[in-house]
Amino acid sequence: MLRETGQLMLRCPRTGRDYSIGVEMDPASFSSLPATQMTAHCPHCGERHRWIPNEAKLKRDEVTIAHRRLT
Repeated sequence: MLRETGQLMLRCPRTGRDYSIGVEMDPASFSSLPATQMTAHCPHCGERHRWIPNEAKLKRDEVTIAHRRLT
């Protein structure tokens, strides 16, 4: 049985546009990401943005398949 996977997506705080950081994973792996601050290069504004997993989405074919909730 194949697991549904998607692209890890962030939102640029300058432009408000979503972008992929080039990581594909399944919802279970996405849910288990540690609550650690990371950085990613944004193709829209050219800057590196800090982010935590609760700010990310998992999307496949433009549809969000997982979104973490703030706890």
